[in-house]
Amino acid sequence: MSACVASDFDFLPNGTGQMAGHIRGLDWTRTAMGQPAAWPPVLKAALNTLLAARLPIFLVWGEEQTCFYNDAFIDIVARRHPEALGMSLSQIAPEASEAISALIGRAMAGQPARIESLPFPAHGARGGADPLRLNVSCSPVGAGDAFGGLLVICEPLRHPLHADNAAIAEIARLKGIFEQAPVPIAVLVGPEHRFEISNAANKRIFGDRAIIGEAFREAVPESAELGDLLDRVYRTGEPHVGHQMPFRTQAADGVPQQIYMNLIFQPLRDAAGKVFGIIVVGSDVTQEVQATAALRKSERRARAIIDAVPQMIWTASPDGATNFFNKQWYDFTGLPQDSLAGWEAVHPDDRAVNAVHWQRCVADGTPYEAKSRLRHRSGEYHWTLVRAVPVKDANGGIIEWIGSNTDIHGQETANETLKAENARKDEFLAMLAHELRNPLAPIFAAAEFLTTRAAQDPMLEQPSSIITRQVQHIAHLVDDLLDVSRVTRGHIELERVSLDLNHVIADAVDQVNHLFKQRRHRFVLDLGYDEVHVQGDHNRLVQVIANLLSNAAKYTPDRGRISLSMDADADRVTICVADNGIGMAPQLISHAFDLFYQGQRPLDRTEGGLGIGLSLVKSLIELHGGTVRADSEGTGRGSSFVLTLPRQRAEDVRREARVPMKSLAPIDLVQAAPAPSGLRILIVDDNADAALMMGVLLRDAGYQTVVEHDGLAALDRHRQGAFDIYLLDIGLPGMNGYELVKAVRASGTAENAVFIALSGYGKEKDRKASAEAGFHHHLVKPISVDKVQEFLASIKPHASMQA
Repeated sequence: MSACVASDFDFLPNGTGQMAGHIRGLDWTRTAMGQPAAWPPVLKAALNTLLAARLPIFLVWGEEQTCFYNDAFIDIVARRHPEALGMSLSQIAPEASEAISALIGRAMAGQPARIESLPFPAHGARGGADPLRLNVSCSPVGAGDAFGGLLVICEPLRHPLHADNAAIAEIARLKGIFEQAPVPIAVLVGPEHRFEISNAANKRIFGDRAIIGEAFREAVPESAELGDLLDRVYRTGEPHVGHQMPFRTQAADGVPQQIYMNLIFQPLRDAAGKVFGIIVVGSDVTQEVQATAALRKSERRARAIIDAVPQMIWTASPDGATNFFNKQWYDFTGLPQDSLAGWEAVHPDDRAVNAVHWQRCVADGTPYEAKSRLRHRSGEYHWTLVRAVPVKDANGGIIEWIGSNTDIHGQETANETLKAENARKDEFLAMLAHELRNPLAPIFAAAEFLTTRAAQDPMLEQPSSIITRQVQHIAHLVDDLLDVSRVTRGHIELERVSLDLNHVIADAVDQVNHLFKQRRHRFVLDLGYDEVHVQGDHNRLVQVIANLLSNAAKYTPDRGRISLSMDADADRVTICVADNGIGMAPQLISHAFDLFYQGQRPLDRTEGGLGIGLSLVKSLIELHGGTVRADSEGTGRGSSFVLTLPRQRAEDVRREARVPMKSLAPIDLVQAAPAPSGLRILIVDDNADAALMMGVLLRDAGYQTVVEHDGLAALDRHRQGAFDIYLLDIGLPGMNGYELVKAVRASGTAENAVFIALSGYGKEKDRKASAEAGFHHHLVKPISVDKVQEFLASIKPHASMQA
């Protein structure tokens, strides 16, 4: 039963078609419209206009957008008629509802309110899911300034795809496929490129804006410039692929945004081959573009940093082939900016060996370091320090190599200069020590001469003793100078044999025992082993230990305590020399073994030295494969020096004991005997004082001596009559000692003579050289006359000497 009475619809004419009857027959009390009697006059007037029109017209009334339509519109709603009458527009046509709502404001403002190709659900008998397209014009309906509704006049359009049912079916099929696609897809139809399809993925780009049926330039005005590209594709029928194309759009909140897309524009053709639309497939690559831009920015920043550093920086591929050099490289070498020929700039003498080293590091994946000379743009070669390290991924695989060349030419040049200066210094020290031996020899001989006269003149005893002691001290300093010169030049040669350290220590203690007695030191010796063997040079190890004991004696006050202890395990031997003397400050300990470095010394310098003893100790111990360190608890608290040496295994000691030792020089010694009376000795030395004193003292000992000062004069003297003993200096002017001994022997008149070389050099090679020249014996200056006499007395006399 209708809740409305007939009088409620008196305003409806009777001859206006079936829609008037439908409006009367509906129960309007169940809608948002309320009782028809209460409808405003403006609505009733709009309904009369609606029902009288022949064009399809519908009326949207009120905030609920209740729909009325005329007879001409029945075909559009078709199967939903008459239920559609009184429904809201969103129920009938949700696609149109949003667009119509957007027009209300414009219509009320008096602006053109027209929509081209508005999609409207197809509910007609032809079926299908494709919407109708309507060109609509809108007019506001209201009372005064109050909005009541919108009168929408419709002009149905013929669907551009209707001419080709196959195309319609294809579009319908593609809709379902495109809607599920994860990438944005749209179908644009007609020359205006109206959106026919826009899948869900497009919402990330366009938001929720209504674009179906809209022309591209109007739907997306912020990217209208793409319309020209669409026009070309539509016109030519040629597809287009765009990479990282800028695309401006608006987010849902209306904020403009710049994105980048890869876009494919593929033309659609009908059965006749004519282009009727375009499929647009896109992929959002904004993050990729931004990441690439950030990477390029980072690369530019890194390149700027790399070009700013003073080092030459380069990179190489995992196989070692260089692929980048920074600006500093090209500035330094002067090579063209695009040149990657790094090895061509390396000095030819360095290229091969460094290339082999580089390839070995590349193969092993180990850091590379080398020095090489690099051609400077000036044409000269500069020393550079080359370093490279591998850059690895998470799995340890090498991604690339990063290397650098640092110009160290100034440093290398300074080092070479320093080496040259050190070499000259070492040569000077060697020359100085050798030259000092020459004046020492006559002074020593003169002191011994005074000593022999002290029995007749007691006044000579004290000065001769002083001279002898001081000359011995100077000789010790000269020996140290020679040794340090040999060490720094690498000329030290060790005569390695199996040694019992007990014997070595005993000989060292014997050398310095007089120092302990002079200052009344208490010396404690703690060995604790019957035999402890090492491989080494006896004289050099005695020198090391004696040096440490002598130092302890120098820097320990009278009646102080000095100790030497030895400990050993299977592999090492440790010797500790300790005292309770003046001790060492921490800064002195760190420099204790530096050459020519000395700590604070007393003003009288009674225990002076050159500051080379401990440096010699360190060098000699290291040559033996050992170590040495200094310890002290501070000034006034004593010092200790700890030596370690590799211990010789017992089986090696036994094996070495079975091998007889070979004499390095054919010295035939016998039990010392009184000097043969009347033996003739020719003494040849360019140091006149030394030769004179040697001649005087040997003459006093019963020998017949003749002194000459150069080789030619000595050879003339020999021709006047051969001598029994020839005592010849090696470093003679004109004809040296080697040439002189050869000349004398070649004369054939000295077959039974004894030839003794005198030299400031006593290394094995020096002894060997004198033996090869024809000398029987080799004595090192300075040597006391007593030693010479003992040596001469120990020589086995030849037949001519006994005649």
